[in-house]
Amino acid sequence: MSFTKLFPTKKSQVKLGFSTMGEVLIDGLGFSFGIESLGKPSDMGFLVTVSGDAVDKGLLKLDKLEVHTLKDGKFQIRSYGFKKVSKKDGGHAYQVAFKGVRIADGRNLKSGKGISLMNIAKRAELENELMMDRIANEVMFKFTPVFTEKTDSEALIAVFPYENIVNGAASQWVNVTSDRDRLKKKYGIKP
Repeated sequence: MSFTKLFPTKKSQVKLGFSTMGEVLIDGLGFSFGIESLGKPSDMGFLVTVSGDAVDKGLLKLDKLEVHTLKDGKFQIRSYGFKKVSKKDGGHAYQVAFKGVRIADGRNLKSGKGISLMNIAKRAELENELMMDRIANEVMFKFTPVFTEKTDSEALIAVFPYENIVNGAASQWVNVTSDRDRLKKKYGIKP
């Protein structure tokens, strides 16, 4: 048996990563994030979850999850209902299962290495190709949280590929707040 069969490389496994991620969940305002494949393709699909203290305590409410994908040069938007489930540890999570949905092959995405050394026209052409490859490989999600508490909390956003749940997931903690002016205050934007 070869060494690579015992310990497969990340590119030979199904692996997801976040391509974009909103900064904070704000009550009543749309929140979006995107995932992309960083490894081999899969036809088994993936599971989107939102969990953490805000969900466990019943403070964060989620209803619909919009999914934006690019197919044949056109964006498609579909809406799915979140299902609130109980976890083995006694907590809760909002989930949407996408069983049988294809995860693209992320192993052959073109690298941007060397772009700065090219002439301007060639660089612009390659940058456009790189951008289109990433967009075609990406799935965008959007939802609107309901959170009316005065004290901020946290939520964990995770996307688990069914073929490699343990090592292939993308996950990130985000703050949850009811302060709709939070980003204006943080970045010094005056109303």
